[in-house]
Amino acid sequence: MTIGQSADAHGSEAERDGLRAALAAAGTGTWRWNAATGLVRWDPTLEALCGLEPGQFGATYEAWLATLHPDERAGILALVQEALDNRSAYRFEHRTIWPDGTVRWLECRGEVLTDAGGDAVGTVGCAVDITARKIAELEQTAMLEEVQGAAERLTRLQTISQQLTAALSVDDVIAVVIRTLDPPERATARALWLLDEATNQLHLADHAGMKLEAADVFQRIEVDADLPGAVAFRERRTVISPSQADSVERFPLLDGAPRTSDGFIAVPLVIETFALGVIAFGYNGPLDEREVSFLEAAAGNIAETLQRVRLADALQRRSEEIAFFADIARAAIVATDHRDLMQRIAGTVVPQLGDICLIHFVPEPGSVPETVIAHSDLPGGPWPDDLTNLFALDPTAQHGIARVMQTGEPEFIPDLTPDIVAAAASRSGHHDPDIRRALVGLNLSSAITVPVVSEKQIIGALQVLARQGGPRHSERDVDLVQGVASGIGDAIASRWLTDQHRHISTTLQRAFLPPALPAIPGLDVVAAYWPAGAASEVGGDFYDVFAIGEDRWAILIGDACGTGPDAAATAAIARHTARAAARHGLGHHEVLEWVNQAVKYSDRNLFCTACYATIHIRPADNSIDLDIGTAGHPLPINVGADAVSSLGAPGTLLGVFDDPTFAVSRHRLDAGNAVVFYTDGITDLPGPAGRTEHDLQNLLAQQHARSAHDYIALLKRDLDERVSNTYRADDVAVLVIVNRSTSE
Repeated sequence: MTIGQSADAHGSEAERDGLRAALAAAGTGTWRWNAATGLVRWDPTLEALCGLEPGQFGATYEAWLATLHPDERAGILALVQEALDNRSAYRFEHRTIWPDGTVRWLECRGEVLTDAGGDAVGTVGCAVDITARKIAELEQTAMLEEVQGAAERLTRLQTISQQLTAALSVDDVIAVVIRTLDPPERATARALWLLDEATNQLHLADHAGMKLEAADVFQRIEVDADLPGAVAFRERRTVISPSQADSVERFPLLDGAPRTSDGFIAVPLVIETFALGVIAFGYNGPLDEREVSFLEAAAGNIAETLQRVRLADALQRRSEEIAFFADIARAAIVATDHRDLMQRIAGTVVPQLGDICLIHFVPEPGSVPETVIAHSDLPGGPWPDDLTNLFALDPTAQHGIARVMQTGEPEFIPDLTPDIVAAAASRSGHHDPDIRRALVGLNLSSAITVPVVSEKQIIGALQVLARQGGPRHSERDVDLVQGVASGIGDAIASRWLTDQHRHISTTLQRAFLPPALPAIPGLDVVAAYWPAGAASEVGGDFYDVFAIGEDRWAILIGDACGTGPDAAATAAIARHTARAAARHGLGHHEVLEWVNQAVKYSDRNLFCTACYATIHIRPADNSIDLDIGTAGHPLPINVGADAVSSLGAPGTLLGVFDDPTFAVSRHRLDAGNAVVFYTDGITDLPGPAGRTEHDLQNLLAQQHARSAHDYIALLKRDLDERVSNTYRADDVAVLVIVNRSTSE
């Protein structure tokens, strides 16, 4: 801008006063800097934005510099100098420090003033407070980084868990720790010590990166030694030392010990209150607390796996003596869940060890006991349809199975006389005489009841009953039953925990979906989400429905590729980005572009598909317009009275290209018509189970003028008939809208 322009060019003084008043009302402060005199003039609004009273600003270039945050001062000065050199406008954001220490964010825009010869003689500009916006941006960035970091750590933990799940021996577990477990950033060495119960020492199982001298010195560590690993093991807590000076001060025995790093972390491998060993890492630099939490979680998985494989080793040794133990192992392998596992084990025990086998399982203290029963052919009767009614568990009882579970002591009755059975029936709490007669009528001859234990906690009981006419139980049978019980506790508890994880994963997936759909006048709107089979990982399918204005609503459905935390995080990013963009009043192209940028730069190397549609209800004639934009997603299907057809046009996948293309089309939703939005899990199935878009249209044609729930039920029934839930590899999201108004 050239100074010296006429008053007419700048308006009257009154007009300038009005402009200044308008800027002040908008919270916009102004400045003018004269390079020749060094004088800097601020209006009262700008002084207030910097925490100053009117007239308090020193009116000098140095006084302005004092208000800038020290970390940003050099960059701003360089930017202003560049603008002066180029005679160009400039813009920057910076923190300003108030006299009371308050830090605020300002956005400044300036322009260079020049004289008639084109030389820079100063600047003018304005500033506004953007603190609220910057805080929101910083919080959003921190939140995204936290989500990404949590997802990354969860993925790493899942990788370790998958490796540990495949471990069949202690050597397998050691290999996972040394070769697969991700160390802390800047780690230089790792090592694993395991407890040798015979000597009460920690022995070095394996290491990577340790100096050989250190490995020799610390090959065996007394558990009561004043060393980091021993303390971590003994006190069941993580021990961290950030420097050599700190470690020597706390652990004098380390003075002079060969090392490869400044700091170390030692994490115990703990099962409940029992430690199996210690993992340790040497590292340089700071150690993030979240990395510590990751290592502790990994240590928990390692400890559980060590416990599992050790019990499996014991089971294997016994299976060499007794062939049917192999059948127990096979039952555990093929079981689909913990109840199926219990049933298969009970079925394997019968008839090898008895005529009737019951397994009682109490998943958590105070929970309702679960019972399964297996039996050989039982002549006579009549018997109840469900024999478990004869053997219902009362955890509060002081006899029989309840006593075994309370004391942990096995119970062996080698001669189960009718009088003993009758007395047990009387104590059982059964008041139905038919049930009591049925218990006596079983003609039992002997009984073995042993506790089922997982990680030193009694979680149930295994009972084997023999009937008259067959061999009676012996002490050897007691050992065998105890052998079975000792090998199944962790398996049942682990399968139960897997079932809970599957339930948690499904619940977590649903948490990424809206808790409820809004009511839209004149429309029937229903959505459904069906998770994939027996998988315990969250999926990437998502949907959303929300208002974006009066008489306007948005519909979103999409599918992030893959499964697991990254897919779920990508789905969440896509859904919330679309919602934010739509509520900013952006159109279909811009909403999808926002999602494309968010997914592409989320650093997950994933992509997603999406269909974004808006509903506009026109109150004047109650007509309903549906605008649809699609990004690589299956096209929604319009189900009309006379025809069924796809709506919209394909678009570009999201998260792959910088310049995707989308086509937006408008459609009228007639009375009684429905539009079905869906993800490809409903069509893209292997072999004969798959469906084409044409097949799906023909199926939906059966439902015209029905409710949205009817369409959902039809699709679910059809999907289940084509492939059972257990074997589906992809999750499915479906959303249906129906125009409830009539055409009359």
